[in-house]
Amino acid sequence: ECALPGCQPAMYKLFGAVQKSWPGLRTAAAINWILEDLPDDLPLNLWINQYQLYEADRAAKFVAGAPNRSVFLYHCIEPSGGGYLNTFVERPLMQT
Repeated sequence: ECALPGCQPAMYKLFGAVQKSWPGLRTAAAINWILEDLPDDLPLNLWINQYQLYEADRAAKFVAGAPNRSVFLYHCIEPSGGGYLNTFVERPLMQT
């Protein structure tokens, strides 16, 4: 599991290169870090967070921190834990 500041240099490198090469392309990451750890200059347009971790004030701070930002929410099912990104698409219809 990666958390800021450990992942911050990699996020700047990856998302910065994407935004430099394709300025109109929005960057997105499913992360569950505490928002105070997300700097305003982080080249991230879409913060994807789990429903149970959502806080309106943190989402508003992220959106206000830079232009063209949004927050999306998702519900995580099995397997659970910080190392997994899960969606209903990964599960058979009967299990969703």
